[in-house]
Amino acid sequence: MNQDVTEAINPLLEWFLLGGVFMWPIMLLSVLGVAVIIERLVVYHRERLTRLQGIGEKVISILTAERSMEKAIAYLEGLGHNIGRIIARGLKMTTHGPERVEKTMEAQGQLQVALLENRMSILNAVGTVAPLLGFLGTVSGMIGAFQAIASAEQVSAQVVASGIYEALITTEYGLIVAIPVFFIANWLYHRIDRFSSELDRVCEEIINFSLTHSEAGDRENANA
Repeated sequence: MNQDVTEAINPLLEWFLLGGVFMWPIMLLSVLGVAVIIERLVVYHRERLTRLQGIGEKVISILTAERSMEKAIAYLEGLGHNIGRIIARGLKMTTHGPERVEKTMEAQGQLQVALLENRMSILNAVGTVAPLLGFLGTVSGMIGAFQAIASAEQVSAQVVASGIYEALITTEYGLIVAIPVFFIANWLYHRIDRFSSELDRVCEEIINFSLTHSEAGDRENANA
């Protein structure tokens, strides 16, 4: 088993070394990209981006069945993530009028979106710089190949092979790093956009319902 692993690793190591010095920064960029992607996925899972609809329905259910703003706020604060706290802060402002509620939720929502977009610029940088380093390695390899041709008395495939290897491998590796990083970054941005739109919709529904609920309660108290 160990011999099979060694035999599999050796060609990969040889392939990596043939790529030249530019393979090392490209490899570091790939490690950085993977680390950022994992960290962002952990954050998105912790913030429970896919459960917004359930939160809104639960809050409206509490306001409908129990007619208690305090219980709705307690439920939101007990969720243990920022989305619940955003909506809870807005509900606490219902006594100050709809404009104050809307501005509070909007400001808190923008902060949450900024939190979700944190470090996304690193992924954009990795996706941009990795292929550029690959192309730089290509130029370096071709320069080496032409230098070998210029200094050789007889030109053969072996003379230029190492330079061409470096040129092709660095380009390939740069694209291997950049393509999935760009794909995943776009997918994450799509999730953020969907979350932002869904958060706006849920907040608007809760604001309208809570204000209607509050006005109906005030009328009942006035009639009593």
